[in-house]
Amino acid sequence: MHPVPGPLLPDARLRAEIADRLLGGHASVTPDRAFDGIPEALAHVRPPGAAHTLWELLVHVSFTLTDILRFCVEADYRAPAWPEAYWPARRGPRPGEWEQALALYLAVRDRLVTMVENPATDLFAEFAHAPGYTMLREALLAAEHSAYHTGQVVSLRRTLGIWPPDEAASDGAVGGAAPESRTSESRT
Repeated sequence: MHPVPGPLLPDARLRAEIADRLLGGHASVTPDRAFDGIPEALAHVRPPGAAHTLWELLVHVSFTLTDILRFCVEADYRAPAWPEAYWPARRGPRPGEWEQALALYLAVRDRLVTMVENPATDLFAEFAHAPGYTMLREALLAAEHSAYHTGQVVSLRRTLGIWPPDEAASDGAVGGAAPESRTSESRT
């Protein structure tokens, strides 16, 4: 968790809080940690009763975040077919695809963070191509969607016996590490 330093002007505080939510790690583990250290050999394993594999979840969150970014920046945006475009075919990753999908997810997430943090981005203006939709709405949607699927990744990793990524650092907390204190001392 990354507490937002204060005091900030309201606009800067809002931007910092949203960016922080996109990075994750408040009520759940960060996506970076959830996907860290997954053996590629287990990425395609679907335990009995599991709806998805780790590979399918990674591709889904990566594709969806990219789609949200495209929606925000492309005036001629057209939504891909739901649900087939948003979920990969049921197969494991080919060599190198795991790293590529993870790198894409993190790069797109970081681009959204940069957009949110940029004071030139009007968080409240409706998109000309999508009245009623704003950057604020899309950033919050991206954060919520990522957090939801990050929870699925952690649950699936537990089922596969590969959670937490670093047993030595774990104290049994959800994220594998004790939550930060919310006192003013932790903000220094």
